[in-house]
Amino acid sequence: MFREGESPERGHRPAAVFRERWLALVAAAVLPGTGRDAAFRLRKDAGPDGFAVESPSGEVIGHLELFDERLLDGLRCGESLLRSPQSLADLLEAAGQVALERAGAILDVRVS
Repeated sequence: MFREGESPERGHRPAAVFRERWLALVAAAVLPGTGRDAAFRLRKDAGPDGFAVESPSGEVIGHLELFDERLLDGLRCGESLLRSPQSLADLLEAAGQVALERAGAILDVRVS
């Protein structure tokens, strides 16, 4: 798996190598978000509504009942996937045909 714009012909080494294509696709999907500044921050001290989730500008955009940095990491990853059509396409391809068909049926009910 190469970063965008890189190739072995240009002398680059792969950013990651996996035995299975679906894992390479997942890595390709999340890689662009790993170099970005954090889209969300979690305040260390709980307030009356729980632990505040802040935007990069410091605006409180939500609250968590528990101090859960892993949930925030997941939010960052999801947000990064939504920013990049290429990343989202890589993730959907990795999911496979059955998952895509089922997701399509779920979305058909939700948006119809």
